[in-house]
Amino acid sequence: MVKVDMTENTSETEREIVNAFRGKDWDKCIKLIEITRDEAVIEERKSELVKSQQELAKRKEVLTGKVPAPAGFNPRRFRLHVPYGAIDHSYLLVTSALRDGLSSSEKLIIDIPATGETITTTVYLRNKHWAERRATRRFYQAAGVQRNDRVLLEETAPGRWRLTKPPSVQQAPPDAGSVIPSR
Repeated sequence: MVKVDMTENTSETEREIVNAFRGKDWDKCIKLIEITRDEAVIEERKSELVKSQQELAKRKEVLTGKVPAPAGFNPRRFRLHVPYGAIDHSYLLVTSALRDGLSSSEKLIIDIPATGETITTTVYLRNKHWAERRATRRFYQAAGVQRNDRVLLEETAPGRWRLTKPPSVQQAPPDAGSVIPSR
C-alpha cells in the first residue's frame, strides 16, 4: 500500500485523489486529476488576463496622455496664445510659458490627443517656439485652432505634457494671463 503524508497543507481535492487511489476507484481518480488540471488552467488564464488588462491600461494611458503622476508631483499648466502667423507657418510660441516657469533646456514629450500622436521636441530659444513644426500643423488642423485661440499645455508627469484646445479657452484676448493655477 502507498503511504501519503496527509498534512494540513494537502488540499481537499488531493485528499480525495489519495482516497480514490487507496480504494482503487480509478475512474474517480482520473476525473479528479482532470478537474485539478482544469482548475490549474483556469488560474493560469486568470493570471494572463490580469497581465493583459495591465498592459492595455498602460497603452491607453499613453494614448490618452493620462499617465499617473508620481506622489508629490506639482503639474504646470500654460495657456499659449496662437498669434497671426502661427497657423500659416506651423509654430507655437511658448514665450509666456518660458516666462512662467518652462525651462528652455527641457526636453518635452508631448501627447496630442487631437491627432493621437506623441512627439518629442525642445524649445527653439531664438524665436521662442518649439522645434517640432509638422506635428504643430497637424494639431492645428485636427483641433480646429484659429488665430488668437489659446491652447493648453499641461504637464501630466515629469517631462510628459499634453497639448489640447479646450473649448473654454477659445478666442481669448491676446493679453490674458498664461498660467493656470494647479488644483
